[in-house]
Amino acid sequence: MHTILTSQSCWGPPIEEALNAMSSHVRPFYVSHVLAHELSDADIAIRFFQWAQRLPGYRHEPEAYDLLILTLIRLKSFHALSDVLSNMKQEGFDINRHTAVLLIRSFSHERMWKEALDALILVRSLGIKPELSTFTDLLDGLAKEHLLDEALHCYREVQKAGYQVKLHNFKTLINHLGKNGRLDNIQDLVRDMDKMGMYPDKMIYNICICSFGKGGQLSIAWEFFDRMQKQGLDPDAVTLSNLVEFSCRMNEADRAWKFIQEMEAKGYTFPISAYNSLILAYGEMKKPEDAWSVFYCLRGKGRQLGIESFNFLLMAMKPNTVTTSLVWDLFQLMKEERVQMNLLTYNLLTEIFTKPGWLQELQEIHRSMLRDGYNCSVINYNIAINHLCKEGQIDEAISLFQDMKTKGYCPDSHTLSSLIWGFCRSERFDDAYEIFVQVRAAGENPSLIAYSSILSGLSKSGKFNEAEALYKEMLDKGICMDRVAFNTMIDCLGKAGKVGRAFQLFKSMQCIGCVPDKVTYTSLIVALNQAGRISEAYEVFECLKQGNCEMDDAVFNSVMDGLCKSGDVDQALDVLKVMLNMGRNPGVVTYSTLINGLGKQGRVMEAFSLVGQMSREGLNPNVVVYGSLTNFLGMLGRLNEVYGLLQDMIMKDVPLNVYVFNGLLKALRKLGQVSESQQVLRIMQEMGCKPNTITYKLVIDCLITARDNKNISLMVEEMGAAAHLPPSDVYHVVKDIIGKGSIPTALALNKVLVKIMKAGQLSDACDLLQKMLANSITPILSSSMVRILLDAKRLHPSVLNYFTSSKTLHKFQGLTSN
Repeated sequence: MHTILTSQSCWGPPIEEALNAMSSHVRPFYVSHVLAHELSDADIAIRFFQWAQRLPGYRHEPEAYDLLILTLIRLKSFHALSDVLSNMKQEGFDINRHTAVLLIRSFSHERMWKEALDALILVRSLGIKPELSTFTDLLDGLAKEHLLDEALHCYREVQKAGYQVKLHNFKTLINHLGKNGRLDNIQDLVRDMDKMGMYPDKMIYNICICSFGKGGQLSIAWEFFDRMQKQGLDPDAVTLSNLVEFSCRMNEADRAWKFIQEMEAKGYTFPISAYNSLILAYGEMKKPEDAWSVFYCLRGKGRQLGIESFNFLLMAMKPNTVTTSLVWDLFQLMKEERVQMNLLTYNLLTEIFTKPGWLQELQEIHRSMLRDGYNCSVINYNIAINHLCKEGQIDEAISLFQDMKTKGYCPDSHTLSSLIWGFCRSERFDDAYEIFVQVRAAGENPSLIAYSSILSGLSKSGKFNEAEALYKEMLDKGICMDRVAFNTMIDCLGKAGKVGRAFQLFKSMQCIGCVPDKVTYTSLIVALNQAGRISEAYEVFECLKQGNCEMDDAVFNSVMDGLCKSGDVDQALDVLKVMLNMGRNPGVVTYSTLINGLGKQGRVMEAFSLVGQMSREGLNPNVVVYGSLTNFLGMLGRLNEVYGLLQDMIMKDVPLNVYVFNGLLKALRKLGQVSESQQVLRIMQEMGCKPNTITYKLVIDCLITARDNKNISLMVEEMGAAAHLPPSDVYHVVKDIIGKGSIPTALALNKVLVKIMKAGQLSDACDLLQKMLANSITPILSSSMVRILLDAKRLHPSVLNYFTSSKTLHKFQGLTSN
């Protein structure tokens, strides 16, 4: 029955007729067995289930319903689940508890929160009581998605089930209700907590105070503060500053000031931001003297005041003309205490003193502004350009650079160094190099920062020879290299495969007293590993261990990767122990490297042990780990375990990639399951996962074993038409097929021939031509392609004779054109 169902892409007469022919032999066990073997089409699964249900005297087992539900969940056909559950209820069956929970969690995992809630309600109507975690996870998800009515419904369902909601769930729900201004609901929840004998913690009180304060219900916010104190909880900075801020917003600055004085008498300290809010509130209430009193009270406590507090006081003073003399006193105080005034400070002062009778004071403010560099000097431009470059706003920096030149300011080396660095940081290396060339052409010496930036840009662009030439220029000019420049050059030489030069440079930097850091060691270790010099890489690692240099995960991972690739997995495991002894927590990359190394040596049990260790440390295996495991198990033919891993990936929303599918295909090849291999290939394509040549080879190996030359040819045609497959790899698969005694059709081989000819791989093309002629297959080539082969003198004499003896050169016949 499973073969019948998987032989067609959709339900129709062929499937139904084939099933009807064996209907008398159908038993509930057989139906359950078919559903357990993971059908790939939800509609076929449902129709097969319904077909069996209509058979005379037939009645499904409860297990069949569960299997169908699991199939629909796996295929994400959630729209059909409600009908299945309803039918199940009519038949008098109860859904399996595990399946019920999985149903709710699957909806939740897909972030289909409303559907998950509907499923919960349906499950509850069937008398099933999921675990508390199922309720609370759904409750949190609904709240975080701002589905607050649904979240409250879920909360009531928790109560009906006889569970008690946990404190952190109340916290999440109250937080999101507060953000949406649902103040009545918050009060209801707090009353429920009181009935349960559950006390809110400090965070819940802070959320309530903030929510009611923002909502303009200041009296209730103060009530929560009183409750908090009666409960014995000490208010923190958030509590105190919120109460002051919201009181100020409601024009209750006097109450806020009294509150600050009372609480400070009890030993509490308010953040300066609370005082700033109070100062600004008094200014808006046109009480500048009170604002001044608060400021001087704060100053008298010895608190370190930033320019923000001074600016807030200036804002409070600005609308009041009678306080101008006080502002002048404040300005003098700022100068005496060397407060670093900013542009906002000067703008406020200018606005306050731009009035009759204060001309001399205004001129003094302008002179101070000029002394502080606010006259848009070159220094001022440099600061702004450097800031923009560091913020990644390179286009704005260029606009400012153009404005600078337009206004007659001459950019200096600092300006240009900042731009070069900014361009390189934004990976606009050509622009950076253009400015660098302009600097040199003007006869100026670029700074070390500029050289280091260009070196890094050339290295990242793969222009290794140019980078090395620039490095030699630096040496010729006597530029003293710093660690950043050395690190960049070592990394560049390593990527260029010049590991000996990189190692020599590593020693040179130590000779001049430049201490290597973790970046230096990591670059060198990676370069040595890539060059296959694993033992030397490990020696560098040992030097790093003995020194005082900090080691990060990248160093450990690089060393372990090199050891695993060289087959020395035990030593790689020793490095893991070193990592753990140093108090570092291995990440997913570390574990995936070791798991892959163990698997390649057939040490599958040890690999799974590391997977367990990952889980205990709260790390979820990624697609690389799953890919390694599926491939190792696939090589051993352990199909059920591979399917189990794939199911686990689907449930955890880990994407299935071509490497994982290839592991499954290896298991199917090992067990000789031909049709299943082809089915996996089609599933991959339907999912948008592009097969590679290894995928096709694994499927073709199965077909060769089954001597299915027709499908072998179809596979070869498909490879020839696939634009994403490298022509050379396709050719080697075809070569392997022919070597195993299976000869694809002329159409298939000619498609591959065209593909490798278009790629300019003439040696492969000639080799394939000879194999085709040796097997009496006529090559279909255009005259232009034959001329290319003749001109390149790549044709074997026997092939050459074939073409020269032909009266007419064949056309592509739809495969290509002249």
